[in-house]
Amino acid sequence: MGALVLGAVILGQLPSAWQIAGSALMLLAAYAGTRRTGDGDPGRTEPGGRVSPGGWSPDGRGRSLRGQ
Repeated sequence: MGALVLGAVILGQLPSAWQIAGSALMLLAAYAGTRRTGDGDPGRTEPGGRVSPGGWSPDGRGRSLRGQ
């Protein structure tokens, strides 16, 4: 998208309808991937891709390895 904008601004190129549609699709996908769900806590991703509702913990069971 940066090259598309720079080409239009600096070089005076006109983007095609497909380029504009692709840019809009990329922006919508980025928005959808970063918006919050509204449940208050988006959770954190643990190593391996699991989502932990209370945050990441080293032992994978929601508690710290310190102080056991």
